[in-house]
Amino acid sequence: MIKKLTFIGSGNVASHMAMAAHRQEYTIVDIWSRNIANAQHLAKRVEASATDQLQQLRTIADLYIIAVPDDYIEAIAQQLHARLPKRARVIHTSGATSLSVLTPYFSMAGVIWPLQSLSKTKKLNFQKVPLCITSQSATLQKYLTALCQSLSQQVQLINEEQKQILHLAAVFANNFTNHMYSIAHELCSEQQVDFELLQPLITETAAKIKANKPSRMQTGPAVRGDQQSMAAHQKLLQQKQDIHQLYQLISDHIQKLNS
Repeated sequence: MIKKLTFIGSGNVASHMAMAAHRQEYTIVDIWSRNIANAQHLAKRVEASATDQLQQLRTIADLYIIAVPDDYIEAIAQQLHARLPKRARVIHTSGATSLSVLTPYFSMAGVIWPLQSLSKTKKLNFQKVPLCITSQSATLQKYLTALCQSLSQQVQLINEEQKQILHLAAVFANNFTNHMYSIAHELCSEQQVDFELLQPLITETAAKIKANKPSRMQTGPAVRGDQQSMAAHQKLLQQKQDIHQLYQLISDHIQKLNS
């Protein structure tokens, strides 16, 4: 059973997960951060101790959650290996980083990946955040499932290959889509057009794919084969070669998928 948690990290994921666990009456033992002020801020909110020294982490937690930038996960795991008991349960929270960065150091290793874009300055209902679990240990998988089911209404067991593809899909669905919003905002701003006029369209597009396959909901000049409209758009983008090329590439791909 997992009742006591320690968080290595105090950023977006650690903040939301620690507060969600605290609300469910889990004991948060320690919060570690390289920035002691950040550790103290989160620790105060979840009634934990704060530290900026990994060697000061107490060894009484049932689960150690590494929630730091991807490039630092393995280095943190290596340092924890010298500090924690041999059978310590250790996980990270990254969708992009493999479970294999932990397995050389801990036999009870796993991943809990919140499949959501999180910001500690923005409130959200953590019960609605999908939590994806990966572990090679059936015992740890059982413990992590129980923990996640107390924090979220959406819990999914996935293997390493599925996690990698799901993270790639999330980049297309979230990061790349947001970049398209940025381009649209730039185009509107240049002509002093209110970007808010596009908000109903954005909302409706997102709503439609809840009940329908996205490819079936595709609209626009590319799927219609409206060459005249596409030529007019490309003419408007003549001074923006990078966006012009992006427009052409995406239009070609839409037409290929719908041919």
